[in-house]
Amino acid sequence: MQPISQIVLTLNKMMDINGQRVNRYKSLADKAKEIEMKIFYMQFAIQAQTFTATLNKWRTAYGIASHTLPKEGILSSAIGQLKRVINLGSKDFDLKQCEEMESNALKTYKTALSLAFLPSATTEDIVRQTEELENTHFTLKTFRENGSEQWQASSI
Repeated sequence: MQPISQIVLTLNKMMDINGQRVNRYKSLADKAKEIEMKIFYMQFAIQAQTFTATLNKWRTAYGIASHTLPKEGILSSAIGQLKRVINLGSKDFDLKQCEEMESNALKTYKTALSLAFLPSATTEDIVRQTEELENTHFTLKTFRENGSEQWQASSI
């Protein structure tokens, strides 16, 4: 595989995980009843969109057309809906699901950083995004472990 195609494949994987993040956080923001929760989730959706835009900038720099995010599969969507119905949208369940999603995103990013073929300028952006993902993961974990009563005080 050519170095450019390896770079693009890596960028695509990170863009895909950010697409999942955008969809999940927007969905949670849409169903949230409290304004604080809507803001909380939307800040992460915006973060993921910003990450995708930056990664897409690098795709363009390597002469590759914009990446189209894959659609969620019917089975995956149905399983996710069933889990949400069973848990009746509990905040704890939502936070746990988001925490797991962020953990997967971190794995993807850390794998990308471990690959020696990424150019240094691209790596700098990925390092910054990884640090933000670590903060997001920590925030979600803290809220889940300490109770979501902290929404209003800490979400902004």
